[in-house]
Amino acid sequence: MTFNTLVFLFCFLPAALLLGNLVPGKAKNIVLLVLSLLFYAWGDPQYLPVLLLLIVFSYAAGREIGSFLEQDRLHEARTALIIGVVFEVLVLAVFKYTRLSLPMGISFFTFSSLSYLFDVYGEAAEAEKDPVSLALYISFFGKLTSGPIVMFADMQEQLKERHVTRTDLGIGANRSLQEGADRGPARRILRGGDRTSGTFGPDGVAGGPLLLLPAVL
Repeated sequence: MTFNTLVFLFCFLPAALLLGNLVPGKAKNIVLLVLSLLFYAWGDPQYLPVLLLLIVFSYAAGREIGSFLEQDRLHEARTALIIGVVFEVLVLAVFKYTRLSLPMGISFFTFSSLSYLFDVYGEAAEAEKDPVSLALYISFFGKLTSGPIVMFADMQEQLKERHVTRTDLGIGANRSLQEGADRGPARRILRGGDRTSGTFGPDGVAGGPLLLLPAVL
């Protein structure tokens, strides 16, 4: 599934907005994680295990690095970081530089996983104890297949607690419609092409359905 499809615009995104705001408390993350995995599996189901593997590995490596840092075992923490980075880069390289077909969005979710490990090692963020929160950070559908790559430290607090008002949602919807009409998914659908990305405009400003995603997340 991609942002420039009718299924996403008129089925998936409204469902995500509705469920993301109706489901209470910590269940929001579970619902959004399930939706994000469904989003990925819709277009590339055979590579869903690759995404899940990196999520599980990143969670384990991050906890290990965090545990070593708490004990001031810096050498072991550095070793764990190196092992984590080598493994994840190796997974990316296997698909990029062999004749295997390239999983959708592998660069984005691999670099998201790496950014988590670096944030934990650099103590910009604590090792995430909740596997659902980390899985959502890596696989969140708003950035899973086309970016942007957001540092874990910038999302960690939002994954734990977030408050969205009707005003926020209205502003996001209004900007999405305005930007989408110019260079977002709506324009691409009408043109029947996909020459440019509707996620970000030429000035680097988010456009299209991504502007609605703060209301979900």
